[in-house]
Amino acid sequence: WQAGWFAAAAAASLANPYFAGIYRYFFAATNDPIARSLNMEWQGPTLYEGTGQLFFAQVVIFLASLYLSKRRLRPTEILLVLAFGYLALTSLRNVLWWAWVTAPIMAANFAAWAELRRAARPAPEPELEDAEAPERTAEMPLLNWMFVAVFAGGALLFTPLWRPANPLVPEPAKGYLAPGTPSDVAEHIRSTRPPAPLFNYMEWGGYLEWELYPEYRMFIDGRFEAREVEVWNDYLAVFRGRADWQDVLDRYGVNTLVLNRTAMPSLVRFVGASPEWSKTYEDSMGAVFVRR
Repeated sequence: WQAGWFAAAAAASLANPYFAGIYRYFFAATNDPIARSLNMEWQGPTLYEGTGQLFFAQVVIFLASLYLSKRRLRPTEILLVLAFGYLALTSLRNVLWWAWVTAPIMAANFAAWAELRRAARPAPEPELEDAEAPERTAEMPLLNWMFVAVFAGGALLFTPLWRPANPLVPEPAKGYLAPGTPSDVAEHIRSTRPPAPLFNYMEWGGYLEWELYPEYRMFIDGRFEAREVEVWNDYLAVFRGRADWQDVLDRYGVNTLVLNRTAMPSLVRFVGASPEWSKTYEDSMGAVFVRR
């Protein structure tokens, strides 16, 4: 039955527009050099950051539970440990999946260890016939239900459906957009229609695509694997205000710049001083420049 479910799960993974190509995408995305170098969540866990420290500490506890319990893992548990162990070692974003998978295995291990310790205790002396045997303590699942109430209740309490009416949510956080969303920048571009192509701040790319596509296509967004390494290198050259930033923009024919004033201070300063660019919009977060 395990082989049957495994085959069913493998077949279900093919139910996507790319069919078997989804596996090529998985390995391309998880091994993308730009994602590995720029995006922390795609990097492997290390002892130099908090998530990695928690991960390796949990691995030690997991191995200790295996040793102390003397319990042999079932084939399904071995497959889960190998698969999600590989994923956790390759990317920080997968550490949480490892924790979910190993938590019930650790619980079974510690339960088996407790049983071994009880079996190793000396047998109690026989009690007198007229002595009353102590009552067995009944398990009370109240604590488990409290955990369920806290986690499920918290999710329901802060769901976006009634977030604006929730008195526990502060006023700035009641909207559907985060405070740092460049909605005013997007509205300016939509209303003034500056010439394309655009060069944009990467972390705004997804939102601006959502607001402005198909009239405008972004130079870059958060999908690291969706663009060639050369494009990312050129983006970083402009982002950092490298000496050839203007040459890079000329090579791509960029006519409009959508910049983050806080994240790109050098570039904003260089563009503002250049005679080739004219500022058409500025607020506390961003600035828009158009080629003269």
